[in-house]
Amino acid sequence: MAEPDLVDVDVVVATRNRPALLAQAMTAIRAQDHPGRVITHVVFDQSLPDPTLASDDPMRPIVVHTNRRSPGLAGARNTGILAGSAPWVAFCDDDDLWLPHKLSSQLAVLARTGADTAVSGIIVEYGDHAAVRVPDPAALGLANLVRNRVMEAHPSTVTVRRTALVDSIGLVDE
Repeated sequence: MAEPDLVDVDVVVATRNRPALLAQAMTAIRAQDHPGRVITHVVFDQSLPDPTLASDDPMRPIVVHTNRRSPGLAGARNTGILAGSAPWVAFCDDDDLWLPHKLSSQLAVLARTGADTAVSGIIVEYGDHAAVRVPDPAALGLANLVRNRVMEAHPSTVTVRRTALVDSIGLVDE
């Protein structure tokens, strides 16, 4: 396995008519301290794509797509997943902001453990209030996830090995 600091990561950002929020999310993605390539796939769902977002920056390229699958978040995420080819896939909702060390921290854990997925905590801000939500590893087992929605396991915190996602876990259920 490649060193975690050398691997490419595809980041899938589904969006629909929220340019100001999207701009903030994109800034946070570009600011990742991960020294490898971070390829952002912005997928416009049921809205006109903004081709001006595209960038050929060698370390932080941005590719703009139109959702060609089922309308909605799941179809848009699958469009982005299938458009990429990096060994790792991460998701960032257009209204979320990653901390600068999100990818590097997760990739280090994934390299050390050999796991196929990593989920981190989130900070949810409501006005002047911030709630820290960190998932309990026991709540992330398959049996529990099938029965319960684990709010702490937010999609914007997920990084997953492409081969596991495409071959065994499967794409997002549309």
